[in-house]
Amino acid sequence: MKDRTSLNNFDELYKRNIDQKMCTEVCPCESTNADDTKVYPYNLEDAVLRKYGRTIGYANNAERDQKDIVQLYQNTQDKPTYKTFQDCYLAVLDTDDYKGKNK
Repeated sequence: MKDRTSLNNFDELYKRNIDQKMCTEVCPCESTNADDTKVYPYNLEDAVLRKYGRTIGYANNAERDQKDIVQLYQNTQDKPTYKTFQDCYLAVLDTDDYKGKNK
């Protein structure tokens, strides 16, 4: 049983620290192609996204306060975007500025 517990812990850490950082204000993703068609994960229905702890939009303020669901960020401010977690990590998360704000 110990091995399964370790895997569950790893899954939770991965979800919280990698999956839920991507396509947020911290690590914006491209949401459309040059022809304005939506790209993954923005092309998925909300019900599918919710299975993975993401949403197109919060249903209410109570849901916003929960930490299990994270809203996909629409990059409307021309911030840099990232295709991989590694790109985001190196450019944003591994910086002294980010680390100082999130202690």
